[in-house]
Amino acid sequence: MSAWSMFAALGCYPVVPASNQSILGRPLLPHATLPLPNGKRLRSVADGLDDAPP
Repeated sequence: MSAWSMFAALGCYPVVPASNQSILGRPLLPHATLPLPNGKRLRSVADGLDDAPP
């Protein structure tokens, strides 16, 4: 359940668990940075999120 909460906060939902297909939605966080296994980082920025109603 905690993985689903993380996906929900990022606005990215797996279509089928263990598949590479995802659905993008409205994130709850204005920005997030995730560490990747290769040492790089994936940064997500939702411009205008603070201005939009939920």
